[in-house]
Amino acid sequence: VLFYPLYAAQLILFLDARSNGRAATGNELFAAALRLWPGFALLAGLSTLAILLGLSLLVLPGIWIMVKLAFAELLLVLRGQPPMSALRGSFELTNGRFWEVFSCLAGVLVPLWLLDWWTLPSRDDSLLWVLQQTASGFLQLFALVVLFRLFMLLDRQQAQRQNSD
Repeated sequence: VLFYPLYAAQLILFLDARSNGRAATGNELFAAALRLWPGFALLAGLSTLAILLGLSLLVLPGIWIMVKLAFAELLLVLRGQPPMSALRGSFELTNGRFWEVFSCLAGVLVPLWLLDWWTLPSRDDSLLWVLQQTASGFLQLFALVVLFRLFMLLDRQQAQRQNSD
């Protein structure tokens, strides 16, 4: 909850700037991420709690919640929505798109989780365990890159639909 909002927000802002042809410096990204940190930390905590609650019921509700909340971070950062509004918006944005979002997440996360499991050192080797968990966390940011791309495609489709109506 402390560091994830900082580097995830920076990554989202960087991807947004690059996809719109803008250059963003590290200082600008860090300053923007610091401004977003309180809301992002709250969103990350609520999302994690909801997913863990779903997983505790059975695995399938946890996966369903994870898919439905996939775009919440992007809505918070890119559209400036407050955490609860971003959660609701993610639920709305994923309506009718469960399998698209699920296949993107599964295609990225399952191999990373298998790699994480395969390379997991014993807890006795603390330094190696911390390094492996850190590397695993950074690799899992690739899921955010994939979700950003899917979000941009869905956003473009939605804008085209609204223009044609």
